[in-house]
Amino acid sequence: MALNFPSSPYVGLTHDAANGLQYYYDGTKWISQSSYSTGAINAQKIDNVTLTTSTGPYDLKVDSKTVKPHNAESVLISVNGVIQQPTTDYTVSSTAGTITFTSAPTNGHVMWGVLYSRIPIDLSTALSITGGTMTGDITFASSQTLDASKLTGTAAAINGSAITALSGTNITAGTVSSDYVEDASISRQGVVQLTDSTNSTSTTTAATPNSVKDVKDTIDAALPKSGGTMTGAITLPGNPTANLHASTKAYVDSVSGATTITQLSDVDTTTSTPSSGEVLKWDGSNWAPAADSGSGGGGTMTTVKNNNSNIDTSVTTIDFDSNFVVSESPDHEMNITLSDLTLDNQKDLRFGESTSNGTNYVALQAPASISSNVTWTLPAVDGTSEQILSTDGNGVLSWQDAGAGATGGSTDEVFVENSRTISANYSITATKNAHSVGPVTINNNIVVTIPANSTWLVS
Repeated sequence: MALNFPSSPYVGLTHDAANGLQYYYDGTKWISQSSYSTGAINAQKIDNVTLTTSTGPYDLKVDSKTVKPHNAESVLISVNGVIQQPTTDYTVSSTAGTITFTSAPTNGHVMWGVLYSRIPIDLSTALSITGGTMTGDITFASSQTLDASKLTGTAAAINGSAITALSGTNITAGTVSSDYVEDASISRQGVVQLTDSTNSTSTTTAATPNSVKDVKDTIDAALPKSGGTMTGAITLPGNPTANLHASTKAYVDSVSGATTITQLSDVDTTTSTPSSGEVLKWDGSNWAPAADSGSGGGGTMTTVKNNNSNIDTSVTTIDFDSNFVVSESPDHEMNITLSDLTLDNQKDLRFGESTSNGTNYVALQAPASISSNVTWTLPAVDGTSEQILSTDGNGVLSWQDAGAGATGGSTDEVFVENSRTISANYSITATKNAHSVGPVTINNNIVVTIPANSTWLVS
């Protein structure tokens, strides 16, 4: 006799077989319940449900536990005291444990019913043998083992007090998170983290061989307090003082009045006794004695003074740099070569009188306020008698005849005389007019410029 079990059963499914028995599927196998036609019926009252205008589905529960009737005929349903007809007025889901009405009920009506079934009333608290999620604790007998390969997901925390014996032989594979192992300290054993730091003050980390080597290399490169040989230069934070660098200052004092080259550092000591008149010159590597080859034109500068004290009477050239050179010419003239000379804050350029006559001077001085820089360029040659310096408006000065005033006999100022030949280019001043008494001759290639709105009258 074929029992014809469903090919894809689910947990809780029941099947009325041809042998008259009802079977229940627990997830692995079908379990015989009893005869579905003659066995005792397990009748249970279905919890009341207050309905809305929705046809459902509504949950079917007994004592707040979900039940899954075999079919609509397995339950007796009453709505507001009226018995409903199975499959016509309602249907049930044997997989979800719900009821759905054919027509929308009246809002607020109460449904109750009676379940006639031989299947387990509630499987919601059962765990299928195929696996699932536990919400409670599992207690193992002392002789039982737990196969880690059968566990998935995040393991729950284990109370350490419950572990009475744990050794390396108990752990055959896997790793234990450091979150569950105490950190080591100077008072207990535990997990420590390695670090390459050479200046950490942590008491819970351990140095790596690399950091230990770094410290050793630093120590090896240091000069012991007991003394040693320096291979490089020592740079002091400032000038040696008796209080801060007594021993160093004593060394400096001993060489500050050095009389031989060998007492000076960075000096070529192959020549221990320089010749008279030689100076120290930098050869690119060392300072070494060499002849003085100044850039002066010869002769002897009489005196070089500093605060009225003679410091050298045999200097030909003082060369501060390429922008400032003071030298003496063969005629004993002082030559000063420099880029530009600026006298700040209205300082004077003074020319003193003969010392035999006193200490008076004449001076040139800039005005207190200047809107922009002005440079006057002097003419290359001297002018003729009675000529004056005149500017072209762009800073170029030239010699020009002074405008003649009125003259006459004795003290008379009646006659204004002017030349009759123009031999040089001339521009009448803008915004002004000019008057000449003719006849006037303008030489070839000579130009007289008359600005706009100006007039030159020749009469």
